[in-house]
Amino acid sequence: MSKKHQERIMCPRCREVDLVHIWDEIDADEEAELAVLDGELFLFRCPKCNFLTTMNYNTVYRDRYRKATIMCISDEVAAAEEADALKNAFKDEGVENVLGAVRFVKNTDELCEKAQIFFRNLDDRVVEIIKWIARQEDTGQRGITTYEKICFFWDRVGDDRWLLFRCETPFDRRVSQTYYEYVESRFEQELANCPPEMVIDAAWAEQFMAKYPTATSWFFDKDAP
Repeated sequence: MSKKHQERIMCPRCREVDLVHIWDEIDADEEAELAVLDGELFLFRCPKCNFLTTMNYNTVYRDRYRKATIMCISDEVAAAEEADALKNAFKDEGVENVLGAVRFVKNTDELCEKAQIFFRNLDDRVVEIIKWIARQEDTGQRGITTYEKICFFWDRVGDDRWLLFRCETPFDRRVSQTYYEYVESRFEQELANCPPEMVIDAAWAEQFMAKYPTATSWFFDKDAP
């Protein structure tokens, strides 16, 4: 069952104070799931000046149907301590065997992204690999060297398209279902042999893909996104 409370939030632009809902726990079986998938649950819109921003705070999202738990903890030390506590609590059975996929993220944007990925029954490791490939290709061919963020979103225009959104660049990359499946099959054995991880992000992909320094040359010859 979802849990929430109310807090007074000050608008960073006009300093108007408004009462908003803060979600302590989010149950994906309830209507809050749709707001998470749309990215609307954590939005704050000032009633006075209409300023729109994303609220970041610690929370947990549980999708019991898909056996996925996403823990949003901004402090890396606190997140590491929580992860260690889970590992110790289920050291005999294994965390994933009891709770399913458990992921730690740093902000609510990342939580919404992970929720979308699990809702679509995708492997977030494959999504992060595709992001890595996109970064390498753009760095080499378009001269883009930095990103504020690169996020996965569902493209609602089509039923079999993905959207990798780059913030503060002019590029949106659409990735086909076929390409996703190609990457998934290419690394099927390697991913099957990977130990369970609770943090799957850009750093994870960088470490995983270090074994494939020439990946972009053969990935983008094959049905490039």
